[in-house]
Amino acid sequence: MVKIFEDKQVLREILERLYFEEKCSLNTIARILNVGHTTVWRWFKELGIPRRALSDAISLALSSTHHRPYNPSKDENTIIELNALIHTDFTKEHTCRKIRVKSATSHIGQIYFFNKIATSHNLMPVRCAPVKHYFKKQVPFYELPYEWRIYTHLDESFKGVINDNKIRYLESLKDDKGSLLLYFTRLVECDGWIEIRRVSCSKKAPYREKIYAYIVFGQKNREYIQRLGEIIGETFNIPVSYDYYKKRGLIELLLLVMDKRVKGLLRKMPMVHPERNLKRELALKYTGEEVTDDLLREINSAREAIRRLRDLTVELAEERYRLEKRKRVMAADELVEEVLKRYAERFNDHDVERYFRI
Repeated sequence: MVKIFEDKQVLREILERLYFEEKCSLNTIARILNVGHTTVWRWFKELGIPRRALSDAISLALSSTHHRPYNPSKDENTIIELNALIHTDFTKEHTCRKIRVKSATSHIGQIYFFNKIATSHNLMPVRCAPVKHYFKKQVPFYELPYEWRIYTHLDESFKGVINDNKIRYLESLKDDKGSLLLYFTRLVECDGWIEIRRVSCSKKAPYREKIYAYIVFGQKNREYIQRLGEIIGETFNIPVSYDYYKKRGLIELLLLVMDKRVKGLLRKMPMVHPERNLKRELALKYTGEEVTDDLLREINSAREAIRRLRDLTVELAEERYRLEKRKRVMAADELVEEVLKRYAERFNDHDVERYFRI
């Protein structure tokens, strides 16, 4: 036995942690400990450490064991953000010894946002696969035939900390302002928006208009939205209102940015979604201002840029879908870079990355 591992109990703990908790193979363990494969095999035999069944070993090998395991001491924010994704537009599914987190979108900002979260927490970078929808009847204008399926994989050790019960998880955050703010921010970025409106100052002067802005988040789960509004309102001492849409069964949570407390909350929200962040900057800058031609031009320019970026994202999805299956998938970084490049060339706007500055 190598001198550095003369203490058999210490060696056993190291081997068991690497083999059972981090799910390393014998070859990987040998590389980590800088010894030969046969040495590791001999240690397992001498210490009586049970080996995996052949079927489990094959299954583990096929599951890309390089996915890092859940670390409770470092992954507090990771779990908050993953739960926010799952509680909105994303779904999770259990595959062979790993968890796939996935969604579908036609917006490049959403792809950038998801990849930013994954890479900032040292998760697997996001992969993007083009998909085509075959509609059997007329659909709303926002339903596009091509979009991107975006996904990443987590180690199976994350299984127990991603909570499908939205209300129960929300209740667990209500006493922690920082965690609640992060969770709410990701909800708004993923499945909400910042709405900017022109509103008449008064009935006496309808020709005079001001800019109003709202933080909006809506879902069909009425109980969840109402409880979210209650907790957000109580925790941050801000007014909350709701809009109901009976035909769609939708309820929206509204926060009016005209209120100074809501404006302060919006300023503190740690956004990474480029499109939401762009709208946030406009809302903070112009809420309460009288409408002018220059102001409208700036707001409309931002809206037009977001629409053009979406159209280019859909265009690229259609192009990639025509390729052979094995050639369709793109890394998120590569996809974002290609869309921004096309935008710069097509619209002669070489400062397009300003929309992606966080």
